[in-house]
Amino acid sequence: LPTMDFGTDCFKLDVVILNLTRSTGAGFYEELLFRVVLAGSILWALSRVMNRATASVLAGISSALIFSFWHFQPFGARVYTDSSFIALAILGVLFYVIYQKRGFWIVALTHSLYDIFYYTLIK
Repeated sequence: LPTMDFGTDCFKLDVVILNLTRSTGAGFYEELLFRVVLAGSILWALSRVMNRATASVLAGISSALIFSFWHFQPFGARVYTDSSFIALAILGVLFYVIYQKRGFWIVALTHSLYDIFYYTLIK
């Protein structure tokens, strides 16, 4: 598990601006890619051959697994561990549920706030 690091580097203005920019950008573009485009495409395709509820569950799980995989090398910066993969997959499912219940802007904001917390206080 990550440790809380309240060192002075995370509160320097240039680091804060970098983390805010990175977090809001990731929240927006990852939700656009993984929830709107990917999950939406999977849901659309599966809805043609099965009921919508089952298709939605499969779209949420499959897009969450791809979302998790995306965060590890060679695509992302993280080194793969089973526990990190599972945690990110669960987070991907939660983001999918938020997207389905509340829409794109709410899940993008939620993802951005999570990333701000992660990059400012944990990483």
